[in-house]
Amino acid sequence: MTNEVKVIKLCTGEEVIAKVEETEKSVKLKTPLTISQVPGAQPGQIGIGLMPWIMTSNDDVVEVSLNNVITILPVKKEIEKMFLEQTTGLTLI
Repeated sequence: MTNEVKVIKLCTGEEVIAKVEETEKSVKLKTPLTISQVPGAQPGQIGIGLMPWIMTSNDDVVEVSLNNVITILPVKKEIEKMFLEQTTGLTLI
């Protein structure tokens, strides 16, 4: 059982950032977030932010069949930091 922050690429083309627990037939995603574009600090710039992958559920764990997953990869450190800050409410240095 792992609980590392990973990026999951789904067959739908979506990229989901979550703490991941893999099983034989599925992957459990804890607090899954997706990447969204947000306005940057300067006009014309675009940044990235994280938003809930499923916005209308109270559940914070989603189980996805491995049949719907293309790949599971380590996430970039800056994205992991954003994920942890957003999901814990703590500011990391």
